[in-house]
Amino acid sequence: MTTRHPLPIGLIGAGRMGSFHAATLARRLPGARLAAIADPAPGAAQALADRLGGTTAYTEIGDLLSDPGIEAVVIATPARTHAGLVEAAARAGKAV
Repeated sequence: MTTRHPLPIGLIGAGRMGSFHAATLARRLPGARLAAIADPAPGAAQALADRLGGTTAYTEIGDLLSDPGIEAVVIATPARTHAGLVEAAARAGKAV
């Protein structure tokens, strides 16, 4: 992993908590850049990306994790999914 400034971050989950974290990453966290959002619900990631602008949307989480432009991920999904997503992100070489 290389470190760029701002750090390109992918967000997994575009629901209520995901929307909150997305706005923080996109507008209020110096040194971070919301680069992509992934959510398997049809249209969820795209709708959030459209609201924030300049962000790639994925319906497949694996596509976000395989994106070489993403260096870290924030997981904003239901708690029961966290462990598997953390493991997948780590295997993909992403900071979590």
